Amino acid sequence: MIKIFGDLILKRGCVLPCLLSLLLLASATVAAAHLSIAPAQEDAYSRGREILRKAVEAAGGVETFRNIKNFTIVTQNKIKGRQTTMLLKVTETILAPDKTRQVMELEQGTRVQVLNGRDSWKQINRDVSPLSSLEKKEMQRGLFRDAIILFSRFDSTDLEIKHFADETLGGVKYYVLQVKNQTGDFFKLYIDALTNLIYKKTYQGAAEAGLATLEEVYSDYKKVEGIQIPYHTIVRANGRQFIEAVVLEVRINSDLGGEFFYRK
Repeated sequence: MIKIFGDLILKRGCVLPCLLSLLLLASATVAAAHLSIAPAQEDAYSRGREILRKAVEAAGGVETFRNIKNFTIVTQNKIKGRQTTMLLKVTETILAPDKTRQVMELEQGTRVQVLNGRDSWKQINRDVSPLSSLEKKEMQRGLFRDAIILFSRFDSTDLEIKHFADETLGGVKYYVLQVKNQTGDFFKLYIDALTNLIYKKTYQGAAEAGLATLEEVYSDYKKVEGIQIPYHTIVRANGRQFIEAVVLEVRINSDLGGEFFYRK
């Protein structure tokens, strides 16, 4: 099974759609939660902006995030199959607002994929080729959902921020925000009402992966160069855990050089 995962990641493209096509099972039963509908529609958007700004302040502050030009996060990932676990080291560097370079290290080899406008490409070992339209779209969606990118442009008129509901899970109250862009993509943030830090994010996966409901749950926040970073993430698909990620390193505003996002 590990070799199958490795081959799919190295040969077919984005990590998430490939893994989901293999790992999706019947939806797990989720504990019941108390749900209360947000205030009237005319207030939901202003309230959403207010809550998001509080989250930005709690995570480091408006000016701190606006001063972030690029950042690199290195993670060690455990991808869980039915009987086996695959280790995957991922180094992602993002240059705000729309460039990203991902390096995935597997036993079978290394995959690099870069979103850089028209010059978007991937390298599998020594083979270099353009990204497919699906790969580009999924990487663009990933940038849209990135918390640091969101916090750096939280007041952008290109984003629709709606207070969707208040939800209580395990005795803890969360504000649920829906974030939507101009192309219709959206996701939900669950923000701890006490700390104003993001507890989890939910969204729909790509159609090629079966339109799974994906959930990223964050914990172990640590302050790095003025911003709060969750060092532990659990990813579930339709309620089933399949990725556990631990942050190994965070770098902010590195000197990337002019050729960092171009083909070698």
